[in-house]
Amino acid sequence: MRKTINVAIIFILVVITAAGSYFIYGHLTGRHSDNDIMHKLVEKITGKKNDCQENVKMLQAAANKYRAENGRYPLQIEMLSGKYVKEIPKCPGGNGYSIDAEGIVFEDPEKR
Repeated sequence: MRKTINVAIIFILVVITAAGSYFIYGHLTGRHSDNDIMHKLVEKITGKKNDCQENVKMLQAAANKYRAENGRYPLQIEMLSGKYVKEIPKCPGGNGYSIDAEGIVFEDPEKR
């Protein structure tokens, strides 16, 4: 019984370490994605979707619509406000969102 508990604890620590490393690597290399393993892990553990992840999906859809109408992605996420989204939301933690040169929307801790 004790051996099983120890194995389970080690497994959980390995998964958390791997997910954290992947999350940090993704942010350092600019590879933000709504398929982010950390968001998926949180979703699995809590059983609910991350509000920030849902906002990113909504803003990404608006950015794609902007591109379809204008032939390019917006230079700033704020360019979506009004016509494409009512307002730019904030994460529950207070972070805002940005869009990179390739049109990928991501949570941005620099925007509060």
